[in-house]
Amino acid sequence: MDALLLTFILGIIVCIVIYANKEKNRSSIPYVTYQHWPILGHLIPFLRDRTKFLIECKKIYGHCFRIRLINQDFILILSPADWAAVIRNSSFYFPVDLHSKRLFNIQSRILGSFKAIKIQRNILISLDHPDFNDEGHRQYVQYLKNHNGLQPLINEFVRHLHQQMLDEKMKLEKTNKTSEWISTGLLELSYRLIFESSTVVLFGEVDPKSLEKDFHLFDDNFHYFSSGFPQWVYSLFFSKETRARQRLLNVWSTTEVPLRESEFIQARRQLFEQNSDWMSLRDRGGNQTGLFWGSLGNTIPALFWCLFYILRDENAVNTIQQEIDANLPYSSLDQWTLEQLNACVYLESTINEMLRLIGAPLMTRVCDRDTQIILQDGRSFTVKPTETVAYFAPTTHLDETVFPQANQFIFDRFLNKNPNLFPGYMPFGGGKSMCPGRFFAKNEIKICLALFLRYMDYKFIDKDIIPKQKAQRVGFGVAPPDIDVAIMYRYKR
Repeated sequence: MDALLLTFILGIIVCIVIYANKEKNRSSIPYVTYQHWPILGHLIPFLRDRTKFLIECKKIYGHCFRIRLINQDFILILSPADWAAVIRNSSFYFPVDLHSKRLFNIQSRILGSFKAIKIQRNILISLDHPDFNDEGHRQYVQYLKNHNGLQPLINEFVRHLHQQMLDEKMKLEKTNKTSEWISTGLLELSYRLIFESSTVVLFGEVDPKSLEKDFHLFDDNFHYFSSGFPQWVYSLFFSKETRARQRLLNVWSTTEVPLRESEFIQARRQLFEQNSDWMSLRDRGGNQTGLFWGSLGNTIPALFWCLFYILRDENAVNTIQQEIDANLPYSSLDQWTLEQLNACVYLESTINEMLRLIGAPLMTRVCDRDTQIILQDGRSFTVKPTETVAYFAPTTHLDETVFPQANQFIFDRFLNKNPNLFPGYMPFGGGKSMCPGRFFAKNEIKICLALFLRYMDYKFIDKDIIPKQKAQRVGFGVAPPDIDVAIMYRYKR
């Protein structure tokens, strides 16, 4: 009996010591008690307004703390320097395999070039296909970043969008309505300016109109697919959205090759075919659907916010108008060069400022082994396998010590300044998971803004309406507005 009692006491002591050491390890990383709910953890304030919640947590708990969303803990590391050290650490990886499966029903890969690992019975199993991943990454660089690959896409986008505007103007002229104001929503207009031209330029002679309804259904509820709910939840509550996604997958799963497909998409198609032994036709469709959404899902709301902020600022409109008149010639619309677009420094600053104010990626990395993190302030802690660390860009983007008047849109804030030199400026994410299409997207927005200001008059129906970001989409890049903004436009004579 005495032996059993002694063993029991010793067991308790051991447990206390282990727990104490664990807590000591984590004591430097406080657990957030602010707005904590039983069972749900911090889910409610996180879903309600994650920007406000995480900024408040930063004020109370500092740059590093833990939150819980139902049954999963997240370690928030909100110092740019500390986060930079994390993404350079090989112990952390972006769970691309998980996200691609949730979002696009892909069993293999969506973007390539990332470390993909799954845990099976506590054993880490690599899912990497290095040759495929390296080639996929090379294609993004060659066609969406390098001058020789990007310039043809830009030329085609200008040509197609300009023709689209001319076609609309001609229809109005035939009915003698050229001088009449056309009522629309600013977000609706942004869709019209980008959706068709971007789709045709990348994917060739497909029918954008046949894709638009399904894109809307899927895009409006994109954030729910990332949550990883059980399949029955999607079948019960998101059946229309799930079917819309499947129809998009079916479109891009076909072996038929559209005419005038871009060299970038042709190269991707060839890469998929070369790896058909492990990449199914369905997964190829999922990859293309991912690229299709990626080319539009953030670019369209980004154009909306640029238009919204610029058109409300007469000084910005006049300054940018003079700039595009000086640098982008009327006589050769389909020959605008990247050098000419880069010379539009106010346009560049405007887009960078919009991305600072609205761009809100929540970057996550998963740990694959016991890893010690040493923060800049000297604190240290150990991250365990499968634990998730995260960085939320708006906590820096809206920091007055980094960006004075942080909540104000100042269109020339980044004039002739490299935004990447500002600590924590990461609207496109960071590390290897940084958006590979950011150069193409920014130039699309520049072109849309330039052509709109050049050819259209406009006026707001109610200038006092100030939309907010759609709360559920914050964290996925550029969130669309929670309401559209009514405007009127007409073509200039």
